[in-house]
Amino acid sequence: MKDKKTDARVIKTKQRIETTFLKLLEEMPFEKLTTSLIIKEYLISKGTFYAHYLDKYDLAEQLLDRELEVFESLLTQRFENTNPSLDQLSEIVSKAFQESQLFSLYEKINLPNRQPFDLELRSIYQKAYFHRLQQVGYQGNATLQALLFSSVAMAYISYVRQGHDPLSLPELVTELNQSSDHLQHSFSKETRQK
Repeated sequence: MKDKKTDARVIKTKQRIETTFLKLLEEMPFEKLTTSLIIKEYLISKGTFYAHYLDKYDLAEQLLDRELEVFESLLTQRFENTNPSLDQLSEIVSKAFQESQLFSLYEKINLPNRQPFDLELRSIYQKAYFHRLQQVGYQGNATLQALLFSSVAMAYISYVRQGHDPLSLPELVTELNQSSDHLQHSFSKETRQK
């Protein structure tokens, strides 16, 4: 029984350290945030902090790894459904902007030897959608389709983060179709002029 209590306390302590870290990250750039500030803000001893993390970089790395793993797992589970509905696909895309405040904080973290957070997120979208296309036996260019899906997902996240109202999936599809029609029209007009 004592191990369970210890585990719960450890989990709670780590969560509070992470919460403190994110709170401070809202107030200052990652480069200026120090382990000492986290310790002071959370009112813990150095020993408590260092029992869980090597430094602020280790804390940031663990936090990013966990968040990206959770997001990838959710995305993969949604795509595992053999015939996802429009609502389920909409949930896949909307999951990211629901946490957009956290994502903007994660984007402030610059770690050596690691891609920026938005590129890691884009890669997860691309990988999950590529896997989905393989599952359903897609015969076209799956690599390009997965790249396009990830680009649209990230553009949509940016759109919502800029303060625009979220769109339903049918509305988003309509916008994409209009964009495609416009591109097609522009290219055909350019071809006729040559």
